[in-house]
Amino acid sequence: AAGFQDGVPVEAVAGAAPPQMPPPRLDAARSQRGAVQLTWATPPTSGAQMVGFEVFRSDGAYGEVAGEPDATCRAMYGADCVGAECKASELHRAPFATGCSLVGLTPGAEYRFRVRALNEHGAGPLSDVAVIPAGGGPFARAPVHVAGGDPDGDCEMTWQWLPAMDRGRAVDEYTLKIKEFVSCDDASPAESASAAGEEIEIALDSSDITWVLNMSSSISHWALQYTVNTSHWPNLTLGVRYKAALRAISSLGSSAWSEWSCSDDLPGYGFCMSHPDRPAPPRRASDVL
Repeated sequence: AAGFQDGVPVEAVAGAAPPQMPPPRLDAARSQRGAVQLTWATPPTSGAQMVGFEVFRSDGAYGEVAGEPDATCRAMYGADCVGAECKASELHRAPFATGCSLVGLTPGAEYRFRVRALNEHGAGPLSDVAVIPAGGGPFARAPVHVAGGDPDGDCEMTWQWLPAMDRGRAVDEYTLKIKEFVSCDDASPAESASAAGEEIEIALDSSDITWVLNMSSSISHWALQYTVNTSHWPNLTLGVRYKAALRAISSLGSSAWSEWSCSDDLPGYGFCMSHPDRPAPPRRASDVL
């Protein structure tokens, strides 16, 4: 828009806040147990002077993202600093930051993060939410019940899960907990304290687990799989419903227990079902009249 100053026409340029950023990502190689290193792609400046960034987070995976930025997320000030030249800075004053570090988080827990950029004209919109596990330690997801039957007249159940990751490597040691189903809403796996014989924990390593290609979803992926039968737990019973949880173990320690693998919406989910009886051979209608 044109204006006037001391009789001389000048051009006033209206500035704009930064555009929306992509969600932050986890830098697993630089994260530690109970701490995360977030990283992000910086937005275009459009000629405006960058000021810094702000990170917002939840207290857990299912909590709401806080309305105020987390002031403890520290960034290295300067784009090309090396060694002792790098100085930790408040994130909102670090215009060249490509990430920040958060400590004091619960190992194995998931957190929800959003980030936005700040320039001389104001704050940009918040990014979409990123759900990120805390720390470089493993994070276990709930196993999925994929099969249950009686090949030898005994209960046999197969469970499958996505591998936990530890600094970019797949974890190959787990504890699988199986419990007789009562409800999807009863005590969490970590709080579960059933009477003797009502649940079992099975220690698994790479020699026990099978890698399989899971083709059941819209995108095929590699998964880990393990089959439990009465040789592991004599209390497994045909016709009974079960649920399972998983804990991953790495050199950094054990993850928190996953949620129970449980569904009230899928008929037959979690049941150890016997095979149907062999049908009788077909007969002519006249044979039964």
